[in-house]
Amino acid sequence: MNQLTAAPLVSVCVITYCHEAYIRQALDSIFMQETDFDYEVIVGEDASPDGTRAILLEYKEKYPEKLRLILHDRNLGMNGNAESVLRACRGKYIANCEGDDYWTSKGKLQIQVDFLEAHPEYTGACHDIAAVDRDGKLLGEWANWGTRRSGIYTLEDFLRDSLPSQTASLVHRNFFALYPEEAEAYFRCGANGDVKTALWLTLKGDIRWLEGRMSAYRRVTDSGASWSAAMEGKNMAPHYMSMVTALDDFAYQVLGRRADFSAGYVKMWTLAVSRLIRRPGRESLEVLKSLKDPRCFKAAYLARVPWEVLKRGVRKLWIEARKLAKRPGLRN
Repeated sequence: MNQLTAAPLVSVCVITYCHEAYIRQALDSIFMQETDFDYEVIVGEDASPDGTRAILLEYKEKYPEKLRLILHDRNLGMNGNAESVLRACRGKYIANCEGDDYWTSKGKLQIQVDFLEAHPEYTGACHDIAAVDRDGKLLGEWANWGTRRSGIYTLEDFLRDSLPSQTASLVHRNFFALYPEEAEAYFRCGANGDVKTALWLTLKGDIRWLEGRMSAYRRVTDSGASWSAAMEGKNMAPHYMSMVTALDDFAYQVLGRRADFSAGYVKMWTLAVSRLIRRPGRESLEVLKSLKDPRCFKAAYLARVPWEVLKRGVRKLWIEARKLAKRPGLRN
């Protein structure tokens, strides 16, 4: 359908910043959807210095009824931009596609919405994705993203430090309209958007993994404005400490009790110690000293760290060995 009604069934959220090279592909993949329901597309453009905004204005002329633009006069950052878009959602369901990702199936929205309409016990539905580089080439080690390939994703899965899949694969119920007080707590939570969304959905129910690969995640780490590029090479332990404590607090506000975030705290210590081993020096030591939240210091957490550091090291060696084995001239 080409026109929006006053109340579209689905709101598709797009946040974008410096995506001049990718935003056309993202929007085309959304507007190619074949549905028997109306959907709106809301794009938050975060004051990009490149040509992203000009492209969006071009698409607004092409899809005046379906496309809603939120054009910021100053850069709000990823969370601020996302909040502006999420607050504007009118649909019963929310779908996501960041400006450098894209969908690969014309039936994606219809399949996921049909499932959620038929199964009100689930809070969301996701699927497999392809991870690609800046040119759209499939990435070997990231070809299949996520920790689950089928079945049901639960709160227990989340607390084991996993995500259901990547952002562009998820369609979920509009909790911002259903639970406005919790929505304010969500916006105050400083964790990454995909992580706190997965937590919120699983605090209320389960997410269903559907068959099929229907979207692509563009992983660019050497340049650009993506989160992956911003975090590449950095010591992630302080980030994990602030994120896990924020998620812990958010879960408490929703549930009224503390959830078991032990896996997150153990991962935080594992990252810090692994970094110190790989790059010994003052910087790594100072980061280790900065992990001061009292919730981090439990004997049960610290006792698991040596084993987790060992597993992490072996896993990295295995990945590097596989890459080395694939190089030309090394095969028999």
